[in-house]
Amino acid sequence: MKGKWLDLIRRYSSELSDKQILAAEARAYEIRAQKKKRFPTGRRSYRPDYLILQDGGEVHRSKNRFWSGDMFISLDQGEAREMDVREIDGKEFLLLERDDFDNLAENDSNHTGYRIYIREEHADKSE
Repeated sequence: MKGKWLDLIRRYSSELSDKQILAAEARAYEIRAQKKKRFPTGRRSYRPDYLILQDGGEVHRSKNRFWSGDMFISLDQGEAREMDVREIDGKEFLLLERDDFDNLAENDSNHTGYRIYIREEHADKSE
């Protein structure tokens, strides 16, 4: 899982099909293109968000988050979230459970959903 992952979009369903992930990817690139066009230069220029998982379980630019195996730990939120890498059409996607477990009722069967990332080597090809 180590590497640089481009943040695509948030999804709110508990089980994501390959088709849903690819649709989220396409929509994310549409939104990126719109933002780049709207804010091309200057302080407000569009900059994509990345999650960079480093050696030793470190997360780039974070002292309160780390990762181990398939878990992402956020000390400031007191949460451990599951991560899963899925390969679809030769691209690697990282599915990270979203936070906000506090807002789920104890007997609620809902899921917080996932945040979807694409491995950066694939993301650069679409720029």
